[in-house]
Amino acid sequence: MPDGVLIAVIVLAVVGAGAWFLSRRKDEESDGEGADIQDVLESLDRTLGIPPSRATFWSQNDRTTPMGARIRSTVPVPDAALATIDAALVQLQRRYKNRYPDWIYGFRHDSYDLLFVDPNGQIDEGEPKGAPTITVQGTESAGSCIPARYGGFPMDYIVLPHQAGGNWQWADYLFNSVYNEGEHYIESLNSRGVFNTGLGSMDTHPRTGPEWDAYGGSESEFVGFMAKPRTVRQKTNCGVKPYGGEANNA
Repeated sequence: MPDGVLIAVIVLAVVGAGAWFLSRRKDEESDGEGADIQDVLESLDRTLGIPPSRATFWSQNDRTTPMGARIRSTVPVPDAALATIDAALVQLQRRYKNRYPDWIYGFRHDSYDLLFVDPNGQIDEGEPKGAPTITVQGTESAGSCIPARYGGFPMDYIVLPHQAGGNWQWADYLFNSVYNEGEHYIESLNSRGVFNTGLGSMDTHPRTGPEWDAYGGSESEFVGFMAKPRTVRQKTNCGVKPYGGEANNA
């Protein structure tokens, strides 16, 4: 075989292998995009105690944020909420890349899948008063994470209560909830050890806080409230399970 042809064949093989590797890494990163809905509903029910009656996802409510995160919801999600989600993920990815420069997963918005389910509670004491909550295995929470299939790993979905009853007025609350649950999500994609240190009594946020903003990029491309500095509120007990275990709340 002539040398030129041999080189061309080698190059094509390397390119093909690289494309296969990247696609496999994406598959390993998350099952969320292609998960069967029945598996997801079972995971919601058995992992968090959220029954299918509060997770009726209509295809007309499926959205993709401007930066690529995928949304399934029981109600329509407005454009402003999509922008808030993007802004929270920008901050999450910046901080985690600064803290863990060797991590490679969860640094694209299209790595993230979010589920908005029907809330079954609200914040009666504290702020923001009236904001919706979900009960996660008996614990009131602003959100949680699940694998696409019950008992699986890593986490594939960030699970949040929708805000339709309040006309999506709690933008900061949504921002913080996405950020907080995103911490569990990105940790599960990259390090089971780091992920497990954020469960139970250690489930407080931010786990990677504003001290990791120093060497990151800017959010100046966002307008309005998204461009101003953010403080993520402390929150505990997301109800996220350790790998192969039961819900671990303090």
